[in-house]
Amino acid sequence: MGKKKLDVSDTAIDVAGGVLGAAIGLIPGHNTALMGAALSPIFSAALKDLRMRVSSNREQQRLDSATVYVADSIIKNIQAGKIVRQDDFFQGENNFTSEGAELLEGVLLKCRAQYQEKKVQLIANIFKNVAFDATISAQMAYQVLSMADGLTYQNLCLLSYFGRRQDFLEFQILKEPFSMYPDAFGIDTWVVAHDILELYNRGILSSQSGFMESTSITPSNIGLTVRGKGAFDLMDLNSISNDDVLAVIRPLEYKAHFGTGRFGLINGEKPLA
Repeated sequence: MGKKKLDVSDTAIDVAGGVLGAAIGLIPGHNTALMGAALSPIFSAALKDLRMRVSSNREQQRLDSATVYVADSIIKNIQAGKIVRQDDFFQGENNFTSEGAELLEGVLLKCRAQYQEKKVQLIANIFKNVAFDATISAQMAYQVLSMADGLTYQNLCLLSYFGRRQDFLEFQILKEPFSMYPDAFGIDTWVVAHDILELYNRGILSSQSGFMESTSITPSNIGLTVRGKGAFDLMDLNSISNDDVLAVIRPLEYKAHFGTGRFGLINGEKPLA
């Protein structure tokens, strides 16, 4: 006998479907009934289709978590006065053919498959944000979704840092290439530098100075490309905790035991006389 597929929990389906529509309908203001009518069938239809594809308890938990999170985020956005996009994003011949329905299915499928649990809500943010911004095309959303699926949580922490360095002013990021300091390139540094090099080659990170190998990276010159900024915004990467970001970027920090660099500078500055 074949293995029976696990059902997505009734709680998740209720929250995403009927309860979502009812909750939106109770929010004061115009157009809320229309918003609920547009979004509720999309959630219900997507989940009824996905329930037969879940093959493990962990997948079920991730799918439930993402579903409830997206539904709750949409309700909070509407309560805050935001308006669901008014273009044809959620319109189709049936509940499965609109771009909104396709994106929701894609987001939930990616969330279900994540082995790093902390990525689930970040990926779910893609649908939440696209649902309220008509300037974001379906193509842009799909590209960010595909990109996010191929990045680790550690990669996303790097994007979070380089997208909001102003929140880490006390962090002494290295202002010269790693190669200037013989003691700067341990195994932890190699791992992070390799991630940066990969993100750079994929057009997600940029550099003022450019580099061809990990030892020539100047961490302070790194920033987000337009593609990287798109991921930062759609996934709400500014919501990643500072502690998680710092745990990833510590190898990029100048440390006192590095001493003076090959050009006689101390982290890009001339030593005091």
